[in-house]
Amino acid sequence: MSAHQPPVIPPPPPTIPPSTAPPLPPPLPSARTQAEIEYRDLSGYFRYLITLTALILSFLAATFGFFFYTNMRDVRRDAEDSARQEARKAVATALETPNIQQIIDDEVRKQTKDKVDAEIAKTLGEKLRVFQDEQKHISDVVILASVSRSLSGYGGGSNPEQFHQLINQMYDDPYQSAKIIARESLHQMAEQFKKDMDGPNHVFYQKNPLGYMSNMPNGQTTLDFLNSPNTYAPDLFKAFVDMRQLTGWNVEPFDVRGANEWCKKHDCKLSTPTR
Repeated sequence: MSAHQPPVIPPPPPTIPPSTAPPLPPPLPSARTQAEIEYRDLSGYFRYLITLTALILSFLAATFGFFFYTNMRDVRRDAEDSARQEARKAVATALETPNIQQIIDDEVRKQTKDKVDAEIAKTLGEKLRVFQDEQKHISDVVILASVSRSLSGYGGGSNPEQFHQLINQMYDDPYQSAKIIARESLHQMAEQFKKDMDGPNHVFYQKNPLGYMSNMPNGQTTLDFLNSPNTYAPDLFKAFVDMRQLTGWNVEPFDVRGANEWCKKHDCKLSTPTR
């Protein structure tokens, strides 16, 4: 058995000065830190792609807009030039002497025809309306004249209201033809009363001792009786005869308004007794 040997002690590591010692390696990144770095890199790349794409699209849009505007401007200019040429041709054609005269003649003919047709329609329509209205007034006057007579004589049993309407038509009817018919009808009635004065009905027209037929107290009451709308035709005729004898007027029988106008201008001797 060998003798006991002391343990072997390894030599200490060599001492290296701090200035010459190599740097320590950086710590390895954790898994989370590595993912964040990759995300930032990808995000930056995508932003770069988006920016680049936007720039390209903007450039294309600007280029398209420029060419589109240029083409539209050219198209508009061509259209305007074409329209001007067509307008010049149309004006030049229209300004030729035969064409101008034809246009004038056609326009004059059209306007003249339209105006003439309108005037004819207006004139005929108005004349027809007036004619129909005048015929209606004449018919009304004839009916009044017929009703104002009786079978036994002119006015003996007539309605005084309609008889006085006939007198008013002689003054107020808008148509001269109807006025003339009313006046002629009243004149015929007066002529018939004059004949009756010497006929079988002469007793009705008998005069009083003073020479008056209506037997009124004086001229004023006779004139009032003459203006009354309730006086029958034969009584009104007698009042006119009495006033003619009293005043010497030349008023036609049944011309009531004429009688009043005459008395305004002359002395009607209204206070003179007539019975």
